[in-house]
Amino acid sequence: MMGPCQRRRLMALAAILILGGCGGSNGPQSCPDDVPSACPNPAPSYAAQVAPLLKRLCGGCHTAGGVEAKTSFDTLGQVQMQRGHILSQLHGCLMPPADQTQATPDERQTIFGWIVCGATNN
Repeated sequence: MMGPCQRRRLMALAAILILGGCGGSNGPQSCPDDVPSACPNPAPSYAAQVAPLLKRLCGGCHTAGGVEAKTSFDTLGQVQMQRGHILSQLHGCLMPPADQTQATPDERQTIFGWIVCGATNN
C-alpha cells in the first residue's frame, strides 16, 4: 500500500510526463533528474522558503502585469493551481529561460520538496 508521500511523488512524476511537452525542447541536455523520491524532513515552508524563490526566479514574468500574467504566481492559491506546470518546467530546465537567473541545486530541491510534500502553506 502506498503512503501519502509516495502518492504525491507518483502524482508529481505523472505531471512531469503529462506536462513535459509544454514549453518545447529548449532545456539543456544536462538537466538533472533531481525531484526528491520522498518528502524532505522538515518539509520546505512556502512562506519562508518557496515564495521568495518563486518571486526571485519567476516574478519578473509570472505576476500581475508581467508577460505571463495569465499564469501568475502572486498568491499561494495561484501557485498551488500551477504546481504541476512549475514542476514540469523547472524539472525540464525549461524555466526560468536560459537568459534569466537560474535556480541553484539547493533551490530546485526546496521547490521540488515543497511540491512533493503536497504544496501546502506550512
